[in-house]
Amino acid sequence: MSGASSVEELEKIISMAGFAEISVKEKPVSKEYEEKWGRNLSVGQYIMSSTITAKKPL
Repeated sequence: MSGASSVEELEKIISMAGFAEISVKEKPVSKEYEEKWGRNLSVGQYIMSSTITAKKPL
């Protein structure tokens, strides 16, 4: 997925795909990732990782 989405936007997209019991847990990016991809910028305040779980009703 390109671009940034808010947690609310992600939940809406997942819900529209027919999933329920949606959980989006945000995690900050690691310092290693920030240093590798940030090129000396403080990108950790702008990007993060998420763990997303949901169930597709039968």
